[in-house]
Amino acid sequence: MRIFAKKGMENKGILAQLKALLTGKRRMRLSEYLNEYRSRNLALRRGNSFDTMVGNMEHHLRLFLGSAFDTLALCEIDTELCKRFACYLKRAVKNTGEPLSQVSAHHYFSAFRTMLGEAVADGLLKDNPAQRLRKQEIPKRPIVTKTYLEAEEVARLALTQCRSDVVKRAFMFSCLTGLRLSDIRRLRWRDILKEGDGWRFSIIMQKTQEPMQSKLSSEACRWLGLSDDEHFIGRHPAGETVFPLPSNSTLGRILRQWTAEAGIAKPVTFHTARHSYATMALSAGADIYTISKLLGHRNINTTTVYAAIVDSQRDAAVESVGSLLQQSLSKFYET
Repeated sequence: MRIFAKKGMENKGILAQLKALLTGKRRMRLSEYLNEYRSRNLALRRGNSFDTMVGNMEHHLRLFLGSAFDTLALCEIDTELCKRFACYLKRAVKNTGEPLSQVSAHHYFSAFRTMLGEAVADGLLKDNPAQRLRKQEIPKRPIVTKTYLEAEEVARLALTQCRSDVVKRAFMFSCLTGLRLSDIRRLRWRDILKEGDGWRFSIIMQKTQEPMQSKLSSEACRWLGLSDDEHFIGRHPAGETVFPLPSNSTLGRILRQWTAEAGIAKPVTFHTARHSYATMALSAGADIYTISKLLGHRNINTTTVYAAIVDSQRDAAVESVGSLLQQSLSKFYET
């Protein structure tokens, strides 16, 4: 079966290359393909964040290639050029003169490699030269510590007044559902469905373009203002946004002020709500596989980082119990 599958993939590649030759695209310039690539993915609604990532990658490609950017044929990109671009990204600087972050360098090279992969699928390249690079030659993805709020901190936010009611409701809703900001912004009243005695949401996630649905807890319903009345949703236009949030910059300022007033010193962003949902669910006893499905992760390995966070909490709890016993014993011996 594997042999036939491999043969089928090879045949598809050959057909794509023949089509490219017939349409005269085989020697398409890199700059032309980038325009086509971005337009195609915008049409597929990959999202503004994806287009921004590709745009930033293109910006650094222009700086790296100089005048050759406008004339370089896609088929002229080889492994050596990919290596040099990877090295450039490791030493690149921003417009402000500051060094490009390790995270950005990793993401831009990944975007470059993905683009070349699509060029292979389009029959414009025989294979992906960026895939031949060794692991140490590629900009590394740094280990990022995920900021999350504990249940007590989320409760403190719930009791603290926020200058924007819609920001507070949206953040609390994300803490109780794990939805990304992009999906919170796109959430419409038609996505909230009555199910028996409760409610659930059903959406197409913007990041992955995959369907996701989940039951809403009674607390999540409270932040939506939902009642038990099955006709409640009918009072809102189906296409109306549930959370009409401000711009990201304004949203960030409101969150910083709100968390400061709640006495939380952690660097909280809207995405912190998603991390908080995952860690609270794991702490409550949910298994990794379930959390992976609730977060809409394609790969369960993406979810395991939350298990490490919860394990550290458990380790701390074990140490605290030991310390408590030692304190009690010392008091006993003193007497």
